[in-house]
Amino acid sequence: MFAILFFLHMVGLGMGMAANLASPILSANMTSIEEGGRIKIVRTFSIMGAIGLALLLISGMTMIALTGPGLITAGGLWFKIKILLVGLMIVLLGISQMNLAKARKTNDLVHLAKNKLIGKLSLATLLLIILMASFAYH
Repeated sequence: MFAILFFLHMVGLGMGMAANLASPILSANMTSIEEGGRIKIVRTFSIMGAIGLALLLISGMTMIALTGPGLITAGGLWFKIKILLVGLMIVLLGISQMNLAKARKTNDLVHLAKNKLIGKLSLATLLLIILMASFAYH
């Protein structure tokens, strides 16, 4: 059971990384696409990232529930920092989703421009989460 949960955790991580890396690259190269089309593409990556985060949260919490406090204790301070960073990632995703919703409602790319900084912060946070997990469970 744990192996399946860990697999789902890695799938979620892959989805989150792919969405986080691809979205800004594509956004920068979509100047010839109309605004509505750009918003749809960004929304698709946003949904993929949200599904990845949901997989990470559900599988991660289930792994902790199955192993009890041993998983947390084994990870020490690094694991606790990782969990704080996961909280930050959830906040950043929420802000990004609000900006995307405003962009869809108004069909205005100004709101998507705000997500450039959010995207950079999300990527840095995601990389730090992976680093903390590596330190916790090396």
